[in-house]
Amino acid sequence: MPLSLLLTLSLVPAWTAPAKTAAWTVAATDTTANFRAVSAGGGKVCWASGSKGTFARTLDGKTWKTGQVKGAETAEFRSIVAFGRDSAVMLAIGDGAASQVWRTDDGGKSWTRTFRNPDARVFYDALAFWDRDHGLAFGDPVDNRIPILATEDGGRTWSRLDSDIPPAEAGEAAFAASGRCLALAGSSDAWIVTGGGAARVFRSRDRGRSWTVAPTPLVPLTGSSGLFGVLPIGREAFAVGGDYESDDEPGYLLASRDDGRTWPLVYRPAGLREAAIRVLGGFLLVGSSGTDLSTDGGKTWRAIPNPGALHTAALAGGTVWAVGEKGLIARLSG
Repeated sequence: MPLSLLLTLSLVPAWTAPAKTAAWTVAATDTTANFRAVSAGGGKVCWASGSKGTFARTLDGKTWKTGQVKGAETAEFRSIVAFGRDSAVMLAIGDGAASQVWRTDDGGKSWTRTFRNPDARVFYDALAFWDRDHGLAFGDPVDNRIPILATEDGGRTWSRLDSDIPPAEAGEAAFAASGRCLALAGSSDAWIVTGGGAARVFRSRDRGRSWTVAPTPLVPLTGSSGLFGVLPIGREAFAVGGDYESDDEPGYLLASRDDGRTWPLVYRPAGLREAAIRVLGGFLLVGSSGTDLSTDGGKTWRAIPNPGALHTAALAGGTVWAVGEKGLIARLSG
């Protein structure tokens, strides 16, 4: 079925660069850290996070300033949620105590660690929020179960949920590549995508307390391939992926129009894609090997060369920002 049939029709015009002339323009930064996550904070505000405990922020939609979290200089911040110009929450990934959550309320001048993983077996992958108070984080399976954390106070405290979640398959895990393997929608919906031993989509309708899981047609898989990002839009949802060790292999775009029950493969981009975001009339797919833009609801796609390895993108104040390796932050312009 055409992907255009899957798009909701109520997209708000927010990015209007012509598809034929769209290109990435690199913004200046003063860091060589690898950026892995980005989040719009309202208006022109946008935050990014990455390696070496690094974060970055723009207030004017033009210039970026970077900083480093004191006490987390070796942290790999792979997930970030911005609440405005002053407040943001970041997740650092890693085994055991390396998985941490940090929060700032003064624009990054100071940060408070609000969670340090006490379980040496758990590796947390991503966090996301429904609103300024309520959010989730999740990790790779332990004893065949995905661990779920919840917060009800903006990430200042976290508790482990006793979730009713289907067991993971052998080798199944998430890719903590771009912070997009977890997405929250509406007031209580949550989505998780996986890869490795199985590429599946987990779905919760009650803020992570109970889950269902749906298979996808992505077989066979390797430990480095599967789904990397998920984008829910009402009763429709989209998932992207590929193989991070074989970037010459085509990537994946899957689309579900039946509330996440089935996931047909609808497009094969030229390489791994780690994130999908909405733009006027369609989608932008971003990954380390390239970008794909559709402004006609998915009928046609245009490949946009990357200025370097990009991992994810966000729409902030009418500007599309993408982040990637070696301090790379880029703006999509016409």
